Amino acid sequence: MYLANACGNTFLVLFDQGPSTWERLAQLRAQNRWRFDTALVLRESTHASVEMHVVEKDGTVSAMCGNGLRAVAAVLDDVELPRHVRVSTGILTIERSLRGHYRVPMRAVVRQERLHLVEGEPHVVKLVRDVFAAPLIHWGKEHVPFANTTVVSSDTLRTIHARTFERGVNQETASCGTGACAAASAVREARGLSRLQVDILMHGHTLTVSTSDTETILEGSVHIQPLRRIA
Repeated sequence: MYLANACGNTFLVLFDQGPSTWERLAQLRAQNRWRFDTALVLRESTHASVEMHVVEKDGTVSAMCGNGLRAVAAVLDDVELPRHVRVSTGILTIERSLRGHYRVPMRAVVRQERLHLVEGEPHVVKLVRDVFAAPLIHWGKEHVPFANTTVVSSDTLRTIHARTFERGVNQETASCGTGACAAASAVREARGLSRLQVDILMHGHTLTVSTSDTETILEGSVHIQPLRRIA
């Protein structure tokens, strides 16, 4: 069991031990001891090292978590397993960058009416002049439980600011990997570019996203701490 911090996004990462694992998570919710954003439950997988299940604070399960996937990669390194993780859309292989960060190569962000889908995880993206002045909490509550809400302002050619209200957590988080990918894709569309690599700033944390018509790559730092028990 691990506590992980991926650019401010916090996770409890634990290997599935059967019913006791899910009972433990239910107890954390009931006792108001859920002191992290999201739980990542890892199960054995035939064709990957593990299968990742994204369990939110309200008990719902999300399709994907970009920062969480990077946190799982760090855990797999710690237990000396290959960084091959099965998610709802297939198997993803996480890489180490030259900076020592973890980077996730994914499929292109899919635009579906008002939504940007990042490996199946939906975001409503709003381009605004100032992300800090935008009423994110109000907009976010309007879109749960169906989608996350991400606001983004395009500051320079290489840097943008973004904030995300995450469904399941049901509040704004310090950063969001899929939100960063959705933000970068929306900015690329707005600029009419075929490819864009940009730093996404979320509450002082930096995620680097490369996005095109064919792929999305998410990169950022991860720190993990082994836990014997949940405090």
